[in-house]
Amino acid sequence: MQYPACKPATKWTLAALSLVLVSLLLLHQLLPIGFTAKSLHIPSLKDSAEKCLTTLETPRIPNIVHFVHLVKPSPNPSFEFPFRQFTAIYSAWHYLRPDVIYIHTNVEEHLIEETVKRTTNPYTRAVSKLPGVKFSHHTAPDQTTSGVPIDKLPNQSDFVRTDILDKLGGIYLDDDSYVLRDLEPLSRIHFENIVGKQVNGQICPAVIMSTPGNKLMKAYHALQDSVFDPHFWAHHATDLLTTLAQDFQKPDHQVLILPQDTFFPFAWFPEDLKMMYQVHDDAGTPAVNNVNVQNLTSFIENFELYPPKTWQRDWRSSYVLHGWTSGIEKQLTEGERIAMFGEFGDITLEYVLARNSNFARAVYPAVRHALDNGFLENAQASTPQEKEVRKIVELYLCPLDFVGDHCGCFRSSTESKHPSEQNQSSLFEFYFVRETRSEGHSDIVREATAWRGETEEITLENTSDLKHLAILVQVSNEGIGEHAPVYLRLSSGRICTWVKEELPQVNQSGP
Repeated sequence: MQYPACKPATKWTLAALSLVLVSLLLLHQLLPIGFTAKSLHIPSLKDSAEKCLTTLETPRIPNIVHFVHLVKPSPNPSFEFPFRQFTAIYSAWHYLRPDVIYIHTNVEEHLIEETVKRTTNPYTRAVSKLPGVKFSHHTAPDQTTSGVPIDKLPNQSDFVRTDILDKLGGIYLDDDSYVLRDLEPLSRIHFENIVGKQVNGQICPAVIMSTPGNKLMKAYHALQDSVFDPHFWAHHATDLLTTLAQDFQKPDHQVLILPQDTFFPFAWFPEDLKMMYQVHDDAGTPAVNNVNVQNLTSFIENFELYPPKTWQRDWRSSYVLHGWTSGIEKQLTEGERIAMFGEFGDITLEYVLARNSNFARAVYPAVRHALDNGFLENAQASTPQEKEVRKIVELYLCPLDFVGDHCGCFRSSTESKHPSEQNQSSLFEFYFVRETRSEGHSDIVREATAWRGETEEITLENTSDLKHLAILVQVSNEGIGEHAPVYLRLSSGRICTWVKEELPQVNQSGP
């Protein structure tokens, strides 16, 4: 290889070098005998590096957590937290121990206080009593600055998210994002924004770590207003954040993009949802080498380069698990959901304690901690009798089907029969329970109408104020035997929560 020839030194270069040499000779004559470089206290390379690190101007991401919990506006809004939302909030508190957990909501503070006082939901009570939790009232936007309507609550939540991160910074989590370990090692690397990829390489906004007032977040908050399209959710959410993250990567410490496994190890596709939530009959085998690396000899002796294949997921590279709850509703049929959750029917306390699914194994440590430390005093796993009731409802009854805004019906299914009901009759008593507020009074008045009969179609009018459905079931002497009162809470026409309560006083005569 030929290197380019050096240019001849100019007379000015030679003159400068001569001047430096003369200066060094004069300095040597002036310095006292025994002088060394150490006497000048010249800092070492290590000292200089430490000083640079301590004076780094990039701010730290505040250890505060944000959830957004918007509900449909009404005079008496429902402000409750199901088990899965409690698990998301508790896991954030358990692993992060944040200075504060903000739950931003459009419900007024006095209505939240009333709900917490009268609720029988153990998970709502547990959230309200969690140290550091603060309910923060936030007016969600209902239109963009150009007048485009923002009707859907998830879209309104997107605008609330960027507003609070721009103003306060911190760690934003969707209410189905479950923290699996401390995030402090990530915030320690001094990036203004930390985000993660989802399955298609785009940046998902369901988990964002951010410093207050940084340029990327300001741009995200401002631009989503102009790009918002009510028909395409991704425009102002994933598409916009992905573009901005790429644009802001070049400036130092603006944004760190983490690989998919960090926050979003699964996707919303049916096969991914089943890998995450599917109940398994066997306990499975560990997906990793279960030997402590501190005992190096034992680790080497038992090491397996390729551990045996198993349904169990290796969670060691994940900091957060996003649950894609909306995907369960949109991507799976009713039959697929029932088959996936098995006897549990949904994400319940009992489902997690069983630990026979990847999701349950991931969140179990936090849920177990909540139980052991008294945060779920009144929450209990379903009894065998309640399991039997659930099977009966799943086999016999279709979801509540709303026709318009004022009418709904509950139909009994004749396609399948419960094993204990073969050649015998079963009795269903339906209690549609309304909660109404008397004018000038804060007390809740419960009114109920009862229907009794076998395999009847039951029609209910004026369902706009329907809050609960109670079903009293008895299936022959070979079934559950005694009457089993169970409240079923309704969400979008589907049964979502089971709560044991006293049944209200009702008229037994029927319609």
